[in-house]
Amino acid sequence: MKNKRIIPVLILLIIIVYLAIYIVYDIPQKSTEHYANTSKVVNKNTNVSNEVVENKVEPPKEEANSIPVGLYHYEKELSKRVLKKEYTASWNYHKDIISFNVFYTNEKEIPATKISAMFEKYASEYENSSDYRIGYIIEFNDLKVQILNPKDTESIYDTLEIYTYDAIAHKNDSWYSHVTTSDFNKNTLLEGIKLTAGKNISNITTDIKVTVFIYNDSDFDDKNNYIGNNTYSVTVKKA
Repeated sequence: MKNKRIIPVLILLIIIVYLAIYIVYDIPQKSTEHYANTSKVVNKNTNVSNEVVENKVEPPKEEANSIPVGLYHYEKELSKRVLKKEYTASWNYHKDIISFNVFYTNEKEIPATKISAMFEKYASEYENSSDYRIGYIIEFNDLKVQILNPKDTESIYDTLEIYTYDAIAHKNDSWYSHVTTSDFNKNTLLEGIKLTAGKNISNITTDIKVTVFIYNDSDFDDKNNYIGNNTYSVTVKKA
């Protein structure tokens, strides 16, 4: 009878030991596996999140009107045309102050070859260059004058005489004059500009800022003010 009682006790002890081993070794292992799996999910989600952020970063879009433009002055001693940002000259009545030519480039220096040939060379690098025309903004004191055709220069003529030129229309001529109101038409390209001191030049108490811009009909607001971004400016100072 004694032996019969011992056997069930031993079996019970074996079961208890087995359960203890299972609890100590198996459950923590499964917990670790679960934690590892959870970490993988988090990392995977993190990768997805990063991908979403990366997809939101887009390269800057090119401006539709991306033709460069510059104001060049002929430097006789260099036999080159030089891109200017500032120019100093005397301001004496009825004397020329400065002349600039416009080219579709921002190179610091360009050859002093025929104006029309150089203009066409740079314009040919842009497929849509023929869609644009050339205008100017003249600023001094508190005035800001936009010039799209020769008539726009009349309001400041007594103070500052502005003459504009179209070398492309005269590429086969050895000499030509400035563009007049009667000359101007939809094909005129005002690629040249000259500033001459008017009889009231002494009324100008600030520098003169000359800005060139290229435009089409969509580059103006409802008041006909230029709002495009293809511009280049030179500051003209009094010597």
